[in-house]
Amino acid sequence: ALQPIWRADELVTTKAAQGTGWQTTRDVPLGPAGELRFISDWAVTAVEGGVVRYTGDERVEVLRPAAPDPAAPSVEVTAHQAKLVGAWSTEVGALEDRTQERSLAATYRLGDLTLTQDQVVKASIRRVR
Repeated sequence: ALQPIWRADELVTTKAAQGTGWQTTRDVPLGPAGELRFISDWAVTAVEGGVVRYTGDERVEVLRPAAPDPAAPSVEVTAHQAKLVGAWSTEVGALEDRTQERSLAATYRLGDLTLTQDQVVKASIRRVR
């Protein structure tokens, strides 16, 4: 969860020039139902005054087990939207700030049972000087 603070969403492993892009993935286990895979396509939007600004576009996929348990629920992502923005100080070698806003709606089904889940996540990190 704290990885962005020191690695800036893997920006530190790329050449930080405007227009540079890279991709990251993060898997969230859902038990026997499978996993959610979040895939982020990042891009450097500006480099100025020792600060690298970047944004991310995110999509999500459901990964089902190769041999799903018939007693496990199925999962369907019905809506997803995310806004990811960050700034990295090349002078300090640390994150200046990062904001993330994500909404996700999913439906879980098991036999005649249906459960819908809507979640909204807003997180912000800012380096205090």
